[in-house]
Amino acid sequence: MVVSPHHLDATMVQGRTHRMTSVFARLAHGATLRQAQVELDAIMSRLQREHPDAYDPGAGYRVTASPLIPACGSRTR
Repeated sequence: MVVSPHHLDATMVQGRTHRMTSVFARLAHGATLRQAQVELDAIMSRLQREHPDAYDPGAGYRVTASPLIPACGSRTR
């Protein structure tokens, strides 16, 4: 899901220099946020290996999985 129209610009879709992108996804049934983070870490590692000019491992780039609705003791409806 794209959260703003400028993310559909050709430089955003084909380029590797944009550093802030929000992605929303639903976890597979039974999957945990930790499992999703492990997969994201593997993808980021692969991108750093395949495109070292765009993703310098020392630059601190990261991909973080976080819940859309933070967990809390009670839910408000």
